[in-house]
Amino acid sequence: MSTYVLENNSECDRLEKMSKISAYSPAEEVYKIKFKKGDKVLDAGCGSGLVARHIANTYPDVKVSGCDQSAVRVEQAQKIRKSEGKNDISFFQSELENIKVDNNSFDVVTCRYVFEFLKDPQKVLSEFLRILKPGGQLLIIQFDGFIYNFMHSNAKLASSLEKLEKNLGMDMFLGRKIPSLMRKAGFSEIDWDVKVYGFKNQDLEGEKIQMYERFNFALPILEKVLGSRPEAVQFINNYCDEMLKPDSVLFYNKFLVSGKK
Repeated sequence: MSTYVLENNSECDRLEKMSKISAYSPAEEVYKIKFKKGDKVLDAGCGSGLVARHIANTYPDVKVSGCDQSAVRVEQAQKIRKSEGKNDISFFQSELENIKVDNNSFDVVTCRYVFEFLKDPQKVLSEFLRILKPGGQLLIIQFDGFIYNFMHSNAKLASSLEKLEKNLGMDMFLGRKIPSLMRKAGFSEIDWDVKVYGFKNQDLEGEKIQMYERFNFALPILEKVLGSRPEAVQFINNYCDEMLKPDSVLFYNKFLVSGKK
């Protein structure tokens, strides 16, 4: 089971706004998959349904489903698709460790920005292998160095980030490990690309808003790790203030890892 520290009723709106920033464009993330007419596709950990909607819009001859452990998120994804006047995506609630479908159900599984929240990534990969058809394709989209790839000159912020890296209980450097985890799970023909996104100008402004919302959604966890609410609030303010300083540099590495059953 995953521990989604950003769980919040407003998370759906945040995810939708995030997709407007170039670093988070679904259109630039699924190119490694060769979709065929009639393919059954599952977006696992679908959130607001962004990737599922992109695939359905771009490849109308495939059948798309999306699942998420959050019933609220599933309901929100359904509402967004309905508001677009379409009812072509099947959204359902399910934990990724035990997806509620039969063996060999899908031709393609995608999973985006989820693995850092998983308690047992290896078990989830084994579950993806189970639900894929022989020859089926898996695509994992995962950041590496998220929040930590940040050059700044604030000693207090550096100390807080060090505490978070040691005690947060989330692996923000997981992207580089996905290929080996997939091979261990039994996938073959594993291939990966890594894209580097540096945040400047409007993208940096947008990312500051995103970061502020992420951190505030995760405030109870930050408070626990950093020792108090004032310390957590100070960390949030320090991080977001430093982002816009002229000599600060913020960048993320995005891994796109594909493999076959």
